[in-house]
Amino acid sequence: RPPGWKAALDNGSSDGESVFPVPQKDSTARALWDVTRNDLLYHTHSNSCFRALIMLYLFHPSRCSSEFYLEVMPQWLESWSNVDRCPEFDFLWMVMFCRARKYVSPEEYDWGSLRRYLLTQCGYWLQIPVGGVSADKSFPRAAPPGKRSFPSRLKAFVGSGSKYEEGIDFVSKVTKLLVFCAGPHTTKLLSENSDPDKMPDVSSDNISEGSLEILRFLSFVKPYFNPSNIGTWTFPLGAFLHYLSYELCHRVGNTAGLKTLKNDHPNIAHQLLKDEPYLQCMDLPGTEIVAFLDSLLPLAQQALYSKNGNVSHAGETSLLYLTQIDPARASPPLIDFSLRALDVSSVNLSHQAPAALSALSRLLQPGLRRDPSIILSRLPEILRLTLAGIDGNDQSKTLRTLIFYRNLVMWVPVGGSANLPNVYESKKALDRGGADGTMHVSDNLNEVRYSITDSPIYKRAFESLPESSVFFQASITTNLDGPDVDADTSMREAMLTMSDWSLAFLDRVYEILRAAGEQEKVGKGHSGVASRHTSVDVAQAKNFSRIMKETLCYFFSSMDDETFVSALRSVTKFLEEETLPHAAKDASLLCQAVASTRFDLSGNGDCVTDKNPGFDALMSVLAEDLEHRSNKSAIYRLRCLAGAVRFAGRAVIKHREKIISAVEYALSKPGDKHLFKTGCKLLRHSLSSQCEIYPISQCSHPMRSIVGEGLRIEGMGKSAQLHGGALIHWHVPSSEQIDFTAQLLNKFSLQRLKEMGDPLSSIVQWRRCLRVLRYSLRGCSGLLLDDAPEATMSEATEISTHEKATASLILEASTETKSTLNGLRRKLSRRMVDIMSLIANDTSYSDQKSDEMDQQMDENNARKITISSDTKICKEVLEVTSLLLTRRGSFHRVQTAKSVWRGQKEILTDFVLASGSDYASAAFFRQRNLGANSYYRDGENGGKTMSSALLVNRVNIMLHTQSRNASFQIPRRLRKRRGVTDEIASSSTLFSTDMDIKTLQLSLKCDIEESNGAEQTSLETYECLIDGLMS
Repeated sequence: RPPGWKAALDNGSSDGESVFPVPQKDSTARALWDVTRNDLLYHTHSNSCFRALIMLYLFHPSRCSSEFYLEVMPQWLESWSNVDRCPEFDFLWMVMFCRARKYVSPEEYDWGSLRRYLLTQCGYWLQIPVGGVSADKSFPRAAPPGKRSFPSRLKAFVGSGSKYEEGIDFVSKVTKLLVFCAGPHTTKLLSENSDPDKMPDVSSDNISEGSLEILRFLSFVKPYFNPSNIGTWTFPLGAFLHYLSYELCHRVGNTAGLKTLKNDHPNIAHQLLKDEPYLQCMDLPGTEIVAFLDSLLPLAQQALYSKNGNVSHAGETSLLYLTQIDPARASPPLIDFSLRALDVSSVNLSHQAPAALSALSRLLQPGLRRDPSIILSRLPEILRLTLAGIDGNDQSKTLRTLIFYRNLVMWVPVGGSANLPNVYESKKALDRGGADGTMHVSDNLNEVRYSITDSPIYKRAFESLPESSVFFQASITTNLDGPDVDADTSMREAMLTMSDWSLAFLDRVYEILRAAGEQEKVGKGHSGVASRHTSVDVAQAKNFSRIMKETLCYFFSSMDDETFVSALRSVTKFLEEETLPHAAKDASLLCQAVASTRFDLSGNGDCVTDKNPGFDALMSVLAEDLEHRSNKSAIYRLRCLAGAVRFAGRAVIKHREKIISAVEYALSKPGDKHLFKTGCKLLRHSLSSQCEIYPISQCSHPMRSIVGEGLRIEGMGKSAQLHGGALIHWHVPSSEQIDFTAQLLNKFSLQRLKEMGDPLSSIVQWRRCLRVLRYSLRGCSGLLLDDAPEATMSEATEISTHEKATASLILEASTETKSTLNGLRRKLSRRMVDIMSLIANDTSYSDQKSDEMDQQMDENNARKITISSDTKICKEVLEVTSLLLTRRGSFHRVQTAKSVWRGQKEILTDFVLASGSDYASAAFFRQRNLGANSYYRDGENGGKTMSSALLVNRVNIMLHTQSRNASFQIPRRLRKRRGVTDEIASSSTLFSTDMDIKTLQLSLKCDIEESNGAEQTSLETYECLIDGLMS
């Protein structure tokens, strides 16, 4: 057996060369075909045919000679056509033909037979009804034909997923083969550099046979895309449209990538054409691209308004794929088409508003990047019609409107006098000046991509379209030859419109807050409406809050100073005049956006984030006269203050007394649990804002960031870049902020921990103290090191970047602060070990209680049993212990943040550009034998279409990932440093069931210091915590 045969069997490897060494040309493929040929051709009515195909699928090498494929492919098609109505059989044969297509010379094989077979079978695969049912019941009705399937024992070899996944993969393979079969399969390609007057006619007579048959099929299924259709064929046709549009977009992108290789690396392109002959027919003529767009765009428009939500989403993505092929001509009519559904006068289209808003979100960036005037000229109308989408009675429509506004303010500034960038200026490759991990695929990848739709043949085909075509409007409303002379005037008018819209948008946000109802929670024993709420409702509420927060942050960060002052005046007036207890969470997000997006960036070094006009204005409203307000009013303002302080930076220092007074007031009201919890949240956010590193949201917008020497502002709609892009400003804690953090910890957490040692303290006080400690750790756990900062900095190797950064911050603080924070994680862990020892002791007594023990119980023993039986105390102890063991930063949901970021990036991805970049870079690295591409492809010439906001968020997620990884790296490093020892006797001295209440009270009442177990290390203390959790 050759090495790797088992892995190939498990993974279904298609690269036979890595499994079977090939001493002669096609020897493995021929030997395998000889073994399976008879079963595939002559045993089609038994499972041996299925078994032979699975063997062919698993072990047949993909890279074979063209002569071999020309010999066997007719027999493959014969075997395939001998078995009807077996989806698994059809799927495997489609995979085999997809592998073979790369290595067959286009002029030597006629793909028409395969194409016609695919189109014939699409009626069954897509569940398209053919024929009808007679009303005459006397006419005999035949039963529907049955279908075959693989036995489960055979299907296990090729893997199996859900029916949905298998169906989607099936449709994907069908469309891949159909798009491949389109176009003139000949090496005599049309010359696109010849005289346009001498070009052939662009009528259907000059479209290739393959493309014409596919267009004829699309014309046949067009009636089934009507939005009123809800038959079984609806979803399969929606998926078919989605993947057909994607494959067409992907083929155009690969064509651009191949042209880039020919221009920049001709030797690699020559070798690639030699290895994969099908690339000779990769380029679709401009006539056929126009014909496909003209046929597919109306279908995507109808699918967009389908009653089936999945089909509507498929129509939305199809519009995106098709628009990205030619954004200059496709965007204008599609945007106007979506706007018609938003006009209040269109009563018959009002139900289509949510789908139209989603389409606008997709179409915004392609048109803005290709030509900003496409969007700017329509911006007043877009803002006027979409503003009504923010409706407190329709959360779905409000959500889609907020997503559209989020994408809009990512690129377009709100107010100010920004000049319109010249998008027609040629971009040249940046000088890397050293290896920084970024690369460009080409110096002019975007220009090569647009050259496909700027060719003379394409333009002539576009001009010959009939007036009924979707494209016809683009020839009237769009200037395709260059920017208008009044482009700057258009930009100024757009900025004035955005400035006026900002206040109207805030008024709509206030209406949402006023319409917010009470957020109910499902609990044990509850009944009524709350008991009918599900996790889906909770997820939708969280998603709504997240999108609102992102929209508001990008909204305020894109404002100029004058517009921000007006918006700040509106927000402070709203907070001062109205109290909305049910909308406290969303109002806190509004305050967070105001306070985190406007800093004085004119300073340098340590004073760059000292001035924060937004936070200063909110403090004068939210932190005044709390004692004279009702509890509900105080809770509302404290919750808003907690949101404002979260990313307020160093501006919090000058308001430290007000922050301390507000927290002290909330925690001094034990009778109101909601007010107490709000105070805990304010404490947590105050701690995290002063000791965490985070980016300043103001730099999320490309036209509001500082442009230093050697840096430049990217054009409107252009992708942000890591190398040579706009500067990202970070909030880095100062020594004064670390001192303030230690002050908050001492006053509200450590002091309360000492109060737990009072013999007169009640169970309720224990709960409150542990809760305050838990919220404090959630805010400043990243500041608590496992070793002394001097010892951490002295580590020569294996120290994480998180540890090193935190230790350097602590060393710059005052002596008192260093004394407080030195070993605090280990000291708090020992307190938790003592409490868990008492709980374990109580549990053992309750399990082994006897009459004699009952007589000997004193008051302290009664207290012990009460503590161990209190579920709230046990829960708080468990959560505090979990924070001490696993949390090294206030932000820990990194995987969720990555998933959200990927979803946002997908909306902005230019799939034509990305396909060209992926194809060119993969071919380059493969031909150079450089292995996997480990470089970040940066900017548009690297295939990226990412906004500055998403780029900043991705860098921030990377920073949080470092903190999260520290939770795994630090224990490993401590264990490795200790080594393997047989005697670890210190653990038993910390965790013991001999703990009583008096000893625990004495331990808690004294200062947190190395009083007992001074010889234990941090790792041994953590092991004791695990022992306590297991007990």
